[in-house]
Order: sequence, then structure tokens, then C-alpha cells
Amino acid sequence: MNADLAKKIAQIIKRDIENSNQFSLRKYFPDRYKKNGRTSYGAFFIKDNSDVSYWFSLQNAGRDPIYDLSVRRDDGKTPLAIIVKEISQDRLEWQYIPRKRKEKEKNPQRKALFEQLFGSANAIIQLPINGTTLDDFLAKIFFLAKCVERAGNLDKSSLISNDTRKLDLSDEDEQAEFEKFYKDKDRESLLKELENLNSNSTDETVSVNSKHYKRDNKAIALIKTLRGFKCQICETSIIKKDKSLYVEAAHITPKCEKGRETLDNIILLCPNHHKEFDLGKLQIESRDENQITFVLNREEYKLKLSLE
Repeated sequence: MNADLAKKIAQIIKRDIENSNQFSLRKYFPDRYKKNGRTSYGAFFIKDNSDVSYWFSLQNAGRDPIYDLSVRRDDGKTPLAIIVKEISQDRLEWQYIPRKRKEKEKNPQRKALFEQLFGSANAIIQLPINGTTLDDFLAKIFFLAKCVERAGNLDKSSLISNDTRKLDLSDEDEQAEFEKFYKDKDRESLLKELENLNSNSTDETVSVNSKHYKRDNKAIALIKTLRGFKCQICETSIIKKDKSLYVEAAHITPKCEKGRETLDNIILLCPNHHKEFDLGKLQIESRDENQITFVLNREEYKLKLSLE
């Protein structure tokens, strides 16, 4: 990454870390890793709520004017990830490549395990600018570092207990967790969050409160919340035992045809109308980003897609 971006990230960490609910700064050294004439914007020793700590440093990578974000174990020596590639003004890209010299014949197993834990060998790191919070940024880096350590040690235990991801949640459970998180947020904040999510749609996972989830489930939970959990055909909701509301999301363009979880491709339906939409005789007469008109089993419906 370039020097200005590296400096900006360091400034944001220094400015915002004291207000974090999930992370705390244990140590800060402005000149650590400043060797052989390399420029450094500081090293941060950061701890999460599960008492795991990593070093984060931003320094010249030895290829002026390239800078890297290095993540190291708590000894400050062993690098877990050196993130250099800048793919936009607010995103970095990194790829897991096992580098164990001992038992290097097991490196293919390490890579396979990393992909299983993290979800992919490639990571898109959304920087803490343009709407992404420092907590979300650090949560993804911590999760990545933990997966690197697990993969390196061929540790196949899940990251459930004190770590950042629950690997056993269903899509419905993930959406329910998001819905609890969003229920007290104002409409403007939810709209902004959905806008930011759609602008970074290449990311398949997102982090909230130090846990990682499927991006699709976050988008659906936001759309359900913004539309009030009501079927858009009959305007009913199902009340669950915990008093929360239940409604289902139907894709207009199916996921198998690369349909995304966006306002213009998701309609909310009760279970009966969802099944009818999927299995009944459907003819779409018109559709744009604001509205869809379709005939379903000889009944015509006009549903609003936009929130305006």
C-alpha cells in the first residue's frame, strides 16, 4: 500500500482504539520495526475480549514507496500475515500461502484447513474508512490471524468458544443474530449500513461484535428490518416464542443465477406465499429497481422494491 494510506490507518487506530468495546491497546511503539532506514508509522499491541493479543505494525516494506500491514504473534517476532496489496482506496487483499519449513509436505493440508476455517484462501480487508468501523476491521484481522495459527498447527478444533466465528450457525440463526443487533438502530443507520455492504459486495464474510458471518445473511437481516418483517403480499408476520417477528426472503433472480441479496432482488414473503412464489406458475410482467409486477397463479401483484 502507499505511504499515505499506511499513515492514515495508523492515525485511525491511535484515535479510535480507546473507544472500542471489543479491543484494547496494550502497548504502542512509534519506532518499532524501524530498521535499516525503513520508515514506520508505529506498532500496536492490541488485545481482544477473549484475551488474545497480536502486534500490528505499518512500515516500509523495503521496496520504497511500498508499505505493509504486518500482523505478528504476541512475541512480536513471528509474522502471521504481511498484507501489502492495495486493490482500492479502502481495501487490501491478501492470500494465504503456507510457509512452514518443517514438515512442508503437510502444507497442502494447512492450506485446505485455512480455507475451511476462514472460508477462502483469499482475504479482502476492508480498511476502517468510508463507513467501516475500527472494530470491524480489527475483528477480521484477528479472525484471519487465528485461522493462520490454527492452519499452521493443523489444529482442526473450531473457533467457537472464545474466538470470532461460529461455524455451526444456520442461515436462519445468523439472520436472527443480526436482527437482534439491528432492532434498536435507527432507519438512517440501517440504510447506510446496507449501502456500505452493497458497495463492497466482493466480500463473502462480514464481522459484527467480533464474530464472522455470511455477508448474504447480514444483507437479508437488514432488508427484513427495514421492511418491518411483513409479507409483501398479505402484510402478515409470524410472531415467534421470543416475541420477535419471522418472515422469509425470496430471491427474484435465484442465487443459482447469481442473484444477489439487494433491495431490487429480494422480496419478503410469509412461508405460504414463499412456497407459492417458488413452486407456482410465475410470470414477471415488469421489473425495475423500484417495483416488480408479476402474475402468480393467475393473481397479479405489484410489489414495491425501493424504500423510498
